Amino acid sequence: MLELLGLRLSRSVVAVLGVALVVALFVAFAAVERRAATQTMQRAVAQAREDARSACDARWRAEIEKSNAQAARDKAAQSEVAARTRAQAEAEIAALKSALTDMETKNAALPHGDRCGLERGRVRILPQ
Repeated sequence: MLELLGLRLSRSVVAVLGVALVVALFVAFAAVERRAATQTMQRAVAQAREDARSACDARWRAEIEKSNAQAARDKAAQSEVAARTRAQAEAEIAALKSALTDMETKNAALPHGDRCGLERGRVRILPQ
């Protein structure tokens, strides 16, 4: 018999109390370990989520940059086409103005150059 806290206990009761204490300590340790494992798992999941979000953001940033670069190339190509078209139009306008001035000069050189109407000489001036 053992005396503990003023109580007399038999060896079997002490053994049962010892086993109960060991089991209680084991359960407490398991709970602490479980909590630590849960926190570790939560941190790992949070890190994986952040990594996935960062990867997704990087992918979309790259797609946007690629799209912006293509838009800039398209804009430059359109500017070149517009400049060539404008130059061609200006050349055509200059040629037409020159032809008109030439026709007016030839018309004025005809006899009775200030007259209106279609006479034989004036018809010959017109482009064929």
